[in-house]
Amino acid sequence: MRLWFDILTPKQVNFFKPVIDELKDHEILCTSRAFRETIELAKIRGLDLEVIGNYGLTLYDKLVISAERIHKLASIINDYKPDKLVTFSSPDACRVAFGLKIPILCFNDSPHAEAVCKLTIPLVDKLMYPWIIPREEFTRYGINNKKLIPYKALDPSIWIKPIRNSNKNFILFRLEESKAAYLHNKRSIALELLDRIAERYNVIALARYEDQINAIKNSGINVLEDVIDGLMLLKDAALFIGSGGTMNCEAALLGIPNIIYNMKDIHINRYLITNKLSYTFDTIDEIIESIPRLMDAREEFQANSKKVLSSMEDLKKRIVDEIEKN
Repeated sequence: MRLWFDILTPKQVNFFKPVIDELKDHEILCTSRAFRETIELAKIRGLDLEVIGNYGLTLYDKLVISAERIHKLASIINDYKPDKLVTFSSPDACRVAFGLKIPILCFNDSPHAEAVCKLTIPLVDKLMYPWIIPREEFTRYGINNKKLIPYKALDPSIWIKPIRNSNKNFILFRLEESKAAYLHNKRSIALELLDRIAERYNVIALARYEDQINAIKNSGINVLEDVIDGLMLLKDAALFIGSGGTMNCEAALLGIPNIIYNMKDIHINRYLITNKLSYTFDTIDEIIESIPRLMDAREEFQANSKKVLSSMEDLKKRIVDEIEKN
């Protein structure tokens, strides 16, 4: 079988790499776009990507760059002629595959990202997603209920492994995906919260964009400028504070105390909070006050994570089996 993966984010590098490693008997093309964190993490993971096109930061850039990338991909994929596209809801790849009548196996755990969902979900042949998300969150975008395939796992379960963490004396802080369409024009408390925490604790900040890096450096806070394997830092952190994205879920499943300061109402984060794998608070003051208590509750976090992980299915096997179906 000839397969095409379009891998756009660091999360997708981690998610698809174990799957690709199991598909050695197939011919595989992995495409991506010029996004710093994705390309550098792929190098760390040993995943070969063919970089096509760029990442738009403004709404206008997103529109124009996507159109240019679709044009470039169309030529490449028309020659490659894959039997199937495997994608984590890439609008560009889905449009190309749909236009060339290539079957699409799609993944999505973010129905709140309306722009991406509207541009992908109506076009796909099968959609796989975590079981905790109601079907209605996807059928509202126009996909037939029969195309939905839930799995009983959270996405990071496919790549995280049990770790021996050393619980060093620092807090790891991750800034949000500020350029994403679903956060457009929304106020962020990230920098204010980071400044307040840094007044009392040793903090290492992980930023996504140059403007974030520069803002943090101007505050005199330790910020990592190079892309690294985030799991290597997570395992040593006394506490992780994030915007409710992939690293919060990683921390939760690793049993690392963590706080979600944004996107607390999406389905994945509700599940983490309900199962006491993550915590969230209404104000910056409440977050600051909770830090000592949560850092002391590491054993409780670890016990909760083991319980939840043991209930999940083997996601890698489930995905490989689905890909290899005709």
